[in-house]
Amino acid sequence: MPTVHANPDDLQRFAKLVRETEKQIEDLKKKINGTMRSLDWDDPVKRRIDQSLSSILTSISTQSKQLDAQAREIEKKAQQLRVFLGR
Repeated sequence: MPTVHANPDDLQRFAKLVRETEKQIEDLKKKINGTMRSLDWDDPVKRRIDQSLSSILTSISTQSKQLDAQAREIEKKAQQLRVFLGR
């Protein structure tokens, strides 16, 4: 008989943590963008930093969106385990 080496409840909690992490990343991104826009600062250094930060934050955002896909996959596995275990 096959055995299961995972707990669906643990997987569900982990998926929730992954989703919360994605939200925190997006919230921090918004905070950085908002703060940068509100600064009373305009010179070549600021423009260079704006461009660099924009690129970094876009990359981070792209990566964080993958967290949602991972959370969905973890939740799917948790559901499959519940069915398998009859819960």
